[in-house]
Amino acid sequence: MAFGGFAPLPLRLGGGPIHGWTAAQYAAMCSAMVAMVRRAKLASVTVEQTGATTGNLLAYNGQNGVGEDYAPAVAFLATGDIRITFDDSWEDAYGNVHPVNIKRCRVSCGAGAMRWRTWEIESPTTIRIRTFNAAGVADSAAVTVTVY
Repeated sequence: MAFGGFAPLPLRLGGGPIHGWTAAQYAAMCSAMVAMVRRAKLASVTVEQTGATTGNLLAYNGQNGVGEDYAPAVAFLATGDIRITFDDSWEDAYGNVHPVNIKRCRVSCGAGAMRWRTWEIESPTTIRIRTFNAAGVADSAAVTVTVY
């Protein structure tokens, strides 16, 4: 249901203020839905670096699917230096192809000692994350990256 369990459905244009929507109300709802889809996260990726150039994918949840089969490529470049590369596009259940164009992301470090982190968008499909300990030295950490 569009507005929760208490909304009268089906929603339709015309009628009175109780039994239908005006064209302006319908247009406002459509623009709100488009804005919501555009702002929805592309994916959430959790990785853990276990060595200078080794690590594990711990979790992936994206618009294209859930799990390791749908996850982007993860490269562990050096201690505290991780690159995540998504495919150029993904296909939904209806066969529509959606291009990947990363606009922003949010990075958080796992539990444990305090860590600093930096990130940069290297290309529309690639993010690079660097983690440092409290002294400013590169340090391996589990990180969760939410991509928009």
